[in-house]
Amino acid sequence: MSARCLIRVSDAANPSYYKTSEIFHIKPYYLTRYAADSTYELYLPSTQGWQYQNQESFLWPPSWWSQFDYQNGTDPYTDREYPSFDPAFPFALMPSEYFPDWPLMVTTFSESQCYFHTPTGAYYRMLSLYAWDDLADVWGGSCEGLANTSLLTFGSRELLSPRWANVSLPQEIHQASINDDIRLFINSLHTSQYGEAQYSSFSGKDTITVVQALEEIKTMLLQNKRDDAKLFIGAQTGSGSHAVVPYAIVPDPNASKVRVRIYDPNEPGNDALYIIVDTVDNSWWYSEYAHWWGKCNFYLDYPVRSCLDYPILSKSQSNSESAPVALMPMTGYMRMIYRKGTPVCITNPAGDSIGYKSEVVFNSISDAIPLTARQGDSTPPYGFLVPEESYDVTMTGFADGLAHFSLLSDSSFTSYHRTDADSTQTDRVTINGGLFLRNPDSTVKTVQLRMVQTLPEKERALVLSDF
Repeated sequence: MSARCLIRVSDAANPSYYKTSEIFHIKPYYLTRYAADSTYELYLPSTQGWQYQNQESFLWPPSWWSQFDYQNGTDPYTDREYPSFDPAFPFALMPSEYFPDWPLMVTTFSESQCYFHTPTGAYYRMLSLYAWDDLADVWGGSCEGLANTSLLTFGSRELLSPRWANVSLPQEIHQASINDDIRLFINSLHTSQYGEAQYSSFSGKDTITVVQALEEIKTMLLQNKRDDAKLFIGAQTGSGSHAVVPYAIVPDPNASKVRVRIYDPNEPGNDALYIIVDTVDNSWWYSEYAHWWGKCNFYLDYPVRSCLDYPILSKSQSNSESAPVALMPMTGYMRMIYRKGTPVCITNPAGDSIGYKSEVVFNSISDAIPLTARQGDSTPPYGFLVPEESYDVTMTGFADGLAHFSLLSDSSFTSYHRTDADSTQTDRVTINGGLFLRNPDSTVKTVQLRMVQTLPEKERALVLSDF
């Protein structure tokens, strides 16, 4: 392997007569960058992966989240107490330990997307606040952020400023000890996965075969200019996903197979990990997630350089901070978010459906996509992307007393929440030009309805609640 090669051909009878080729490079399927002397520097988990594991003690410790007191604390962006007294805002019931925290949401998506700034101060954008309320939950992992930041610091470090100029890192980030700046950097680039354009990475991935994904990895590794993506791997049942960095492809003793060497944020510093791709069977297998192996849920995700910009929460929200790499938001889709883990069935007029039950995702709707947070563990989907049309939604078996369902389209957000649900109850929602909620049970249910219409410079918000 060499970054600077040339060929010289001379006449054996007259060595003074020769021709020299232009400079070219020779490299295998390996993630590289140029060193200061213009030679290739190789990516290795033991040098360019983080030294700390994808664990709560490093990335979401009590010493960090205990600073967030939504019932009695002060919002650092408004210098006023969080309005927990007002049921239109989600602060009263928000635990300090839920991830992401509100300031992290603002760091990730920008102040301009989370607040209106007026002469009398900053005021919340309700769509962003409700999007946070939908996503906030017990921390389950930050593998997406660990993988994204590892790739960015290796191949695009010069682009981290000015947004992340305060994050001081050695050339080999494995040497960096965890601190608050690094923790914020990792968790923000983990939360970026919830951007509108980042969702576009799901489109068409369900049709990509394992061998096709392997070819895309090869193409990425051969590039000299870094524009990399992490590798998404997921359970065949749809319940769980993980983000890793593919950094090399090497032969396997079995001629029909190859090994994709990876940095796994769950196994820091381990240069010996790899995923086996069977090019004949069109399948993948990874020893650390042997129960996930199969013929799908194996593909390159969105380009990590898109995370350098502030992701867009909604297509209707303007975002003046331009990105060095553009990702186009998806069109013709609606995003549905529900209480993760609740059995749910979403059915279109043709009778096709997508949903979750008994720890398995089912789907017969063309182009519908389950949304699973990249956490590095088995977890139910938190929502679904579905083509724009009418649907009937049934939810039942509520496990923790909480029920909610949100619908986000191009310019509107509608949701319902309630805190009196139990495992014997059923909620039904019809989506047909709006959101219609039905109660098939004899029990009286207390529901809060939220509606937001987003306009370029303002919002119209309506909250109906039992005061």
